[in-house]
Amino acid sequence: MHPSLFLAALCLGIASAAPQVDPNLDAQWFQWKAAHGKIYNVDEEGWRRAVWETNLKMIEQHNREYNQGKHSFTMAMNSFGDMTNDEFRHTMNGLKIQKGKNRGHLMSSSESGTEE
Repeated sequence: MHPSLFLAALCLGIASAAPQVDPNLDAQWFQWKAAHGKIYNVDEEGWRRAVWETNLKMIEQHNREYNQGKHSFTMAMNSFGDMTNDEFRHTMNGLKIQKGKNRGHLMSSSESGTEE
């Protein structure tokens, strides 16, 4: 392949991989970022915005279904709205107990002197 054709194909691939965002949500996005103190570098902004929009659409769909009686609860956007499900699970469910650490002793009520 000619080097200039390769370069053109590479640029097209990179451009098509860039997340597409809805400009109608710009104000909502900026408001959400300000409310939650979110600041991203240039490389991360587009990705986080795309994840946020995906989550927003899922929340809106769920709440439409709630209004149709399909769910017993509503959903709302929160500070984790820019995270994928995997990122959220890794961050919030990532309890790691270090091996070899003294974790203390669990006392029974008779040991603590509070037995009635």
